[in-house]
Amino acid sequence: MKVTIELTKPLSDIASSDSVEIEFDGATLRDLLEEFVRRYPGIRDLVFNDTGELGSDLMMFINDRLVQTLGGLDASLSDGDRLSVFMAVSGG
Repeated sequence: MKVTIELTKPLSDIASSDSVEIEFDGATLRDLLEEFVRRYPGIRDLVFNDTGELGSDLMMFINDRLVQTLGGLDASLSDGDRLSVFMAVSGG
């Protein structure tokens, strides 16, 4: 299966692109993200927390639908899907 991941900074800096296509064996968001961080190890700590769940500073959407409403890491993916990943912005 092939899925396009759209990235914002700082993830796009680590991947050297604002969009990457990942071809992987699997069917869930977890499978995709495991392959993604295998290819870009510097992203692991931004994507996953210490317990292996999604990092709290991320917003992810599969085809414009919030992943938490689709089952989180167990969300099903289909060939050609688009995952958009946004980092939370804070400041003051």
